[in-house]
Amino acid sequence: MDMLREWITGITITAILAAIAKALTEKSGQRGVIRLFCGVCVALAILAPLRSNAPRELWRSLKNSLNANERAASYGQDVAASVTQSYAAEQAAAYLDAQAAAIADGVSFTLTLSEDLKPIAVSVRGPAAARDAVISMAAQTLGLSTDDICYISEEGEDTDGNKAISRMD
Repeated sequence: MDMLREWITGITITAILAAIAKALTEKSGQRGVIRLFCGVCVALAILAPLRSNAPRELWRSLKNSLNANERAASYGQDVAASVTQSYAAEQAAAYLDAQAAAIADGVSFTLTLSEDLKPIAVSVRGPAAARDAVISMAAQTLGLSTDDICYISEEGEDTDGNKAISRMD
């Protein structure tokens, strides 16, 4: 793109200088010669890239620019898909949290979704007493087998006053 910018700048500068030269000449016989000379200079400025490898370099530069635009668009689509996936997982978890609130307090869900927004990993954290009811509700809501849901039950408190966690799958 730098080469294209330089080429256009060269044409612009040549045209400006040609216009100044024509404006400074008197209305005499010199004016015709100056106009011819300015026309030749502008034509040479326009055709300048043809006397070198410039056309190939210009084409390569344009191709690289298009590839960069394609990569940027692809990256944007990847980011959008990732954001959509995260948002859908958060919304599904919030919905399941609200549904589980009717069964027991302190139940929370974490979901991982595939690219087509289907659940591939579901983790549930909550009291042990609500395990079967919450897993059944989540499996029915998500259309999964109860074996596909990981339940982490919170059992009492440990010596530090923190909730003790035991894992049940």
